[in-house]
Amino acid sequence: MMHFGTAVKQYFTRAFDFAGRSTRAAYWWAVLFIGIALGIIGGVVASFASLEVGRIANIIIGLLVLIPTFSLTIRRYRDAGIPVIYGYVIHGLIAIGGLVPAFNTLALVQHAWVTVIMFLLALVEFVLTILPSFDRVRITPDSSGKVGPFAALRLFFQQYAQFSGRSGRSAYWWMVMWQVILEVLTITIGVFIVTSFTFGDSVLNPIFPVVILGILLVILANVAIIIPSISLAARRYRDAGVNPWWLIFTRGLAVIAGPITSTNNTTIQILAGIVLIGLWLADVVIVLLPSKQTTAS
Repeated sequence: MMHFGTAVKQYFTRAFDFAGRSTRAAYWWAVLFIGIALGIIGGVVASFASLEVGRIANIIIGLLVLIPTFSLTIRRYRDAGIPVIYGYVIHGLIAIGGLVPAFNTLALVQHAWVTVIMFLLALVEFVLTILPSFDRVRITPDSSGKVGPFAALRLFFQQYAQFSGRSGRSAYWWMVMWQVILEVLTITIGVFIVTSFTFGDSVLNPIFPVVILGILLVILANVAIIIPSISLAARRYRDAGVNPWWLIFTRGLAVIAGPITSTNNTTIQILAGIVLIGLWLADVVIVLLPSKQTTAS
């Protein structure tokens, strides 16, 4: 078990190590150290220095911890079984956003969308960094046994485009939960944007580029889960003893029938609606089926 002193030592000695791994203990002991150190330094600077000196001190401190914190985070992602590209993107944006107040103390107040995006990214990173070491969760790609919510999330990205193998009900439905959370965040952000511009908020309107960035992040997140969602469904079908090619009918036809419901012909709308409900029910029944020992090819 990693101890506080060892974690702090490794934080500095492995400052430029982007290739290794770091456990949860190593990561969170280092985070605790950074929080304590910044709190003490911030308190001293606020008590004895001017505002300008404090701003400069924050910039210096931020730059000093930038690289070792970045490398530590990348190692934690790798240890949790998460592709490190997510670490470079997510933590990179967090690092950039974290330095903004140092150069402009009113940035987060004037640009509320920066705060929203920072919060969402920090929430995602928090979830990913509390995942256990991947080797300690003995789950094979063909496992159809029970998994927890974080293990399901990790397997979702670990098996990003893996259409072979099997996935149990728990792996599937935990990811449905995560996707619902993502959609709720998407709707919340959309409502926030529409409300802000509808009522002509003078604080938010000038940051249109930041709003566009927020929209792009949401779109990218939704696009990024399309392929792993299909591959997960294919593995769940196979695990339930149903040939994955049936997805072409249960979900492929649903994609086609969906736009038809918006036509002006009432009869066609009703028929398309009935087809959509039937396809949805068939899909739900299949993904609710228990694991079968004999799988479909």
